[in-house]
Amino acid sequence: MLTERLRGYGIDCVVDIRTNAQDGYQSAMMPKDLKESLRQCGIAYLSFANEFGITPIEARNKRGKAVYTKCIKQPLFQQGATRIMNGIDKGYTIAILDADSDIYHSKRHSIIGRYFESTGIRVRHIERYGSLMTYQEVQDIIIRRAEAIRASKEEDRELGINGEEIAGMHLIRQGHTILDMNWNLHRGYELDIVTRKDGVIYFVEVKTRRSMKRGSPHLAIDRQKMHNMTVAIHEFMHKHDLTDVPYKVMSAAIVYRSEEDYDIDFMVWGNNY
Repeated sequence: MLTERLRGYGIDCVVDIRTNAQDGYQSAMMPKDLKESLRQCGIAYLSFANEFGITPIEARNKRGKAVYTKCIKQPLFQQGATRIMNGIDKGYTIAILDADSDIYHSKRHSIIGRYFESTGIRVRHIERYGSLMTYQEVQDIIIRRAEAIRASKEEDRELGINGEEIAGMHLIRQGHTILDMNWNLHRGYELDIVTRKDGVIYFVEVKTRRSMKRGSPHLAIDRQKMHNMTVAIHEFMHKHDLTDVPYKVMSAAIVYRSEEDYDIDFMVWGNNY
């Protein structure tokens, strides 16, 4: 139970930074109920939804992500930070309550924790299952996770490159002439391989997987992908003065285990004649 866990860590004040009672999940206690539950245990309750709950537009980057240096300069943030520091000076042990139970993904906790650590205040995180972790321990885990994600993306990128090279090689063996590879109109609107054979242009989307656990790689081509390909195809044909040339749309599904061990299958999705 929340109150028992808080008392176990000697916490006597809870600062609630959730922007509303539910804030994204149904199990959150309403502020009124939480305040009463805490009061019965001798724990003070304060709502800091205005101070820490919402990141103003001016504190975000172009992609809408909160920027630490901008957030901590906001008047409301500074007001909330000052109130918490005053509480600490009075001897309170304060817990900050966020709706996101995963501290490794909570941007608000990351910004708040980093700020107070920079002022010399000791910050501890209560992990989802109750263990107490230092701010640095949490940051180390976040960094390791980010590195693992980057490594996975790089592996996926290399897998994709290998798949495109294999598909291109097989198409050449079948009598195709490669006209272009990785032709990019703009992000999301790209063509993996463009070939010509017997007067027909082929636009080939390559999908490569390590196994068939998620079904055939062909299935990764959804309606949105086909729409994006269609836009890119029309632009490619226009730019290369090929609008009167017949074309076909194909996919190459590759299950890649190694350079010598893989399966490849071609499928025609449509044509303009």
